[in-house]
Amino acid sequence: ETSFTSAIFDYSNENSNICNNNTNAFLSNFRPNILLSAEEITWPIIDLIDPINNAVNVSVTPTFVWNCTTSEYPYHIQVSANPDFSELIINEIVDVETYESSIELDSTTQYWWRVGIEDDGYYIWSDIWTFTTEPASLQINLNTGWNTISSNVVPESPEMPEVFSGISSNTILVKNGLGEIYSPVFGINNIGNWDISDGYLVYMNSSTSLNIFGTNVIPENTPINLVSGWNLVSYLRAAPMDAALAFSNILPYLVLAKNNNGYIFSPQYGLNNIGNLLTGQGYWLYMSAPAVLVYPSN
Repeated sequence: ETSFTSAIFDYSNENSNICNNNTNAFLSNFRPNILLSAEEITWPIIDLIDPINNAVNVSVTPTFVWNCTTSEYPYHIQVSANPDFSELIINEIVDVETYESSIELDSTTQYWWRVGIEDDGYYIWSDIWTFTTEPASLQINLNTGWNTISSNVVPESPEMPEVFSGISSNTILVKNGLGEIYSPVFGINNIGNWDISDGYLVYMNSSTSLNIFGTNVIPENTPINLVSGWNLVSYLRAAPMDAALAFSNILPYLVLAKNNNGYIFSPQYGLNNIGNLLTGQGYWLYMSAPAVLVYPSN
């Protein structure tokens, strides 16, 4: 109780607009009693485990592992192409503290990931960690003598001496479709850098393998310009494909395709000794007119 008027109040059991009507207001020298109560809330803590923060050379199909102080909630895992999570690559709900990606991430690419749970309408998120995926790789088997090769992996270091550095002692000559050459034996490099659109003739003094590390190309986004006459081109898909399908968008202008073994594909005469085009091999194309080759997607 106070010695002055310390409250004005109104009440009604039926009038829903009582707060807009003060005609029946009452005065009082009793302050209203207000009771506040609270209970301690222990928020779950989510600790990310793997891939560790700033990890490199992470698999393009990583397994994500975390730990939480409670397991009563489903987990929300997000993987993004940027740190503000506006470009989600993975956005899944799981009931266990691990997630194996079914989506193949891009090689040599940085990603960000986090795990969250929903509690009483609030989202609780872990810290944000980042990782970088491993480079793509391609192994090309080379026989003694001439080989016609190509790559669907853009080399990290595209200079020809760098590409062939691991097998330079076995490599006699590399030649592109224009007749430019690279020879580690004679220290000649007219080619300069590896061109992802080109096929190459490689002469070896012994059998070995060429390993190329870098970034996978997207075939449908990598057009190859062709001139009239002969072209030595790459095969950019990650899996074999029948020559007729692979060259479908240039069939009206394609006279002949030839592989390293001399097998041919001729749409005009209905011949296909090549069968499937193979990753790692290069192909000679004879064109009746200029065109742009675009391979189907993987």
